[in-house]
Amino acid sequence: HHLHLFSNYFNLSPVDDSNFVSDAPHIGGPITTRVIGGMILSQATNAFKKVYPNLDPHTMHYNFISPGITHIPLEFEVKSFDDANFASIHVTQNKKVVGMAHFRFSNEPDFLDASSIVYQEDGPVKREYKFQELGELGKIFLAMHIRDDYPVETRFIETKNVRRAAQWLRIKPKYHDILKLTDGFLVAMFLCEFSMSLTALESYNRAGIKVINYASLDHAVWMHETATINSTGWFLSVTDCEVLSFGRTLQRSWLFDENRSCIMSLAQEGYIQRAQANKL
Repeated sequence: HHLHLFSNYFNLSPVDDSNFVSDAPHIGGPITTRVIGGMILSQATNAFKKVYPNLDPHTMHYNFISPGITHIPLEFEVKSFDDANFASIHVTQNKKVVGMAHFRFSNEPDFLDASSIVYQEDGPVKREYKFQELGELGKIFLAMHIRDDYPVETRFIETKNVRRAAQWLRIKPKYHDILKLTDGFLVAMFLCEFSMSLTALESYNRAGIKVINYASLDHAVWMHETATINSTGWFLSVTDCEVLSFGRTLQRSWLFDENRSCIMSLAQEGYIQRAQANKL
């Protein structure tokens, strides 16, 4: 059953040349009835690649508009623009808009260069991640990480930076037979959002601020590599959290492969709901 759910992540059925459907059910995130945000990003990328199999996007923006529901099929409509290296993808469920993605693409190799990005910090892997310190939201994230159907294996890394979190991520080995060698790009897109919200919660907690809710608002991805990503390998995610206002955060993240080469840079605007009187 879990293998079937996971296979839905990477299978899109064509409706016509520009419309695709992802069959339900899907695996939920911290809230089990809501689709993981990274999964929608990954499938939007998959829809783009089905329309443009020989092109790679270098810049992607995604707006989270409403939660995706796990038991309803997701529909992707790819809209192209004449004489422009640009495409938009509308994501809907039962005609309700879930999100919108905007992709820029080019054949110029300079757009994918990451030679200037070097990861400096590499602490030891934590023996245990203390989710309970994050209050009720931490319990929700812990429950997600230990679920049988949760497809991601995570190893958290010690870091001295108060506003930074780092972790190794990969798809669990029991799902590797489902993945194709060419799925590396889609897997990276799927994993890239996983560390964002947890980093924000951890940063607020270290600052002594209690949080009762978090949501992603906008997500931006800048690709540096697309062709040689190992779909079954480990990915190193490093995320910094900046407070924009009491209710909004800006997370900047970098995703590296096992060789410490940067695959993508990311930024995400998040919504934070703080506990009144700072008590959970």
